[in-house]
Amino acid sequence: MNTTTTRYLADIVYTPDGNIYNPINLHNIHIITKIIGCSIGIPFNLTVAFIIARDPHHRKKPRNILQLAVTCSNVTCFLPPIVEFIYWAASHSESVCQVYVAIVTVPQGLVSGHSLLALLDAYIALAYPLLHRRMLTSRLSWFMIFVTSFLIAVLIKIDYIIQREALLCQMWLVHVQTIAIVLGVLFLSCILLNIAVYCETRKHLDTSRTLKLEGDTTRMSIHVDQRKSSRMQLEAAKSLVIGVTILCTAPFIGIIFASIYFGCRLQLGPLECGDFTQIEPYIEDVSMLPAIVNPFIVLIRNKHFRLAFQSRQLFHLSNVLPLTPKLAE
Repeated sequence: MNTTTTRYLADIVYTPDGNIYNPINLHNIHIITKIIGCSIGIPFNLTVAFIIARDPHHRKKPRNILQLAVTCSNVTCFLPPIVEFIYWAASHSESVCQVYVAIVTVPQGLVSGHSLLALLDAYIALAYPLLHRRMLTSRLSWFMIFVTSFLIAVLIKIDYIIQREALLCQMWLVHVQTIAIVLGVLFLSCILLNIAVYCETRKHLDTSRTLKLEGDTTRMSIHVDQRKSSRMQLEAAKSLVIGVTILCTAPFIGIIFASIYFGCRLQLGPLECGDFTQIEPYIEDVSMLPAIVNPFIVLIRNKHFRLAFQSRQLFHLSNVLPLTPKLAE
């Protein structure tokens, strides 16, 4: 075996049988999971995006613009499953598989990147409110979204941009390493910023416990009801736990999986770790979870969005109910 062949073997992901691993691996359970995920995630994310986009009051606020970016990136998480269905319907077309390889994991990077921007916006708003009000405009928010999206997409697919002929229906090890590094950096950055936002929230809650009114010679303190303060702290803790849990699910499992796979190849060689490819489809299914759960969290924790969603539902209901008596007749 010559050096070129050895290098080729070392750079490709293989199945347990020693064949080149096809990144699209649809079985019955995965087809059902993806259909359910797309059926729930796409309409609810589009609903949240519609609520933000149609209301001028909502779409002018930077934090809502960033939420719109997160929601739209959630929708892109369902593009790889759709391409997989097209690949299955097109009798395993090579060109469709290449499209899948070109876009896979980019949506997860966009979700993490836009979440990072939203956390950064929240931190600046808490720590430097005057600076936030003066500098962070809607135009700057859109600029940051476009720049971040472009950079993340380029960094994740830099291997195929540099070496375009490598875009085949297979997984190159160097590409898997690039994905793990980019998502790992985004993951750690989001965790650190999430903790920073939580600390700032706690700081504001502590200072709001006592309201000080200063006069010429007197000072009086009004203590906030302890139960109300505890409830506020609980809400802040819930926000942190929910945000970190949703954010960590897909990238954390994927990073751990990739690390174990790299360790196996390092110890046993490229052809001895094919069993990991049987787990990879389940990692793909889990990666849809944040995009499915996120719109529900937005609607639950944002009163304005929730009321807009309820009014939208009532509007559709009012269009249906007048037809009911006619149908009964």
